[in-house]
Amino acid sequence: MVIQLATLPPSLLQQLPFTLIYGKTELQYNDLPSDIKLILNDYIINKHSTHQLSGVYDFKSTLSEFGDFQEITNLTDLILEYIKNWLKIRKGQYPFDPTFGTAIYDVLHTKDTSYRKILLKNELKILKNLVRSEFGQTFVVEKQAVTNIPKETHTEYLLELQIKVLGRTVSISTSSSN
Repeated sequence: MVIQLATLPPSLLQQLPFTLIYGKTELQYNDLPSDIKLILNDYIINKHSTHQLSGVYDFKSTLSEFGDFQEITNLTDLILEYIKNWLKIRKGQYPFDPTFGTAIYDVLHTKDTSYRKILLKNELKILKNLVRSEFGQTFVVEKQAVTNIPKETHTEYLLELQIKVLGRTVSISTSSSN
């Protein structure tokens, strides 16, 4: 393999012995000493890597028309899916990270509505901080509502959020039974 010296970055050229590169425009990789090959390996591997990112951030757990998982191909959908998953998982339920998840279910069951608003605001603040630290982005809760739906044997609590992420507004809802 022939290495063109003009294509190497200056920081890499400074690591090569002057006597090796003086007056030359190219080097034969196979003829180089092993210590020089080690210096050049990372650059060569990265430059000639055929691995291309497909633009897929993650996958949704719903099946596509092809019978496999749906791809998440943009940051907005990734953040929204993260928020939905976070709202579905109770704190302590995720086996590999017991701190992941939300106390939203406990918040929804709080009878005192003013205290519920404070607790809900705190949970959403935690979620905003998680999204900011994970993705470098944030979201705005434009509207939130908690609805109590009495059933024969229990009460169901429905949390509806209208969230704006990267200029796109989406409604997300989650429910909890008591």
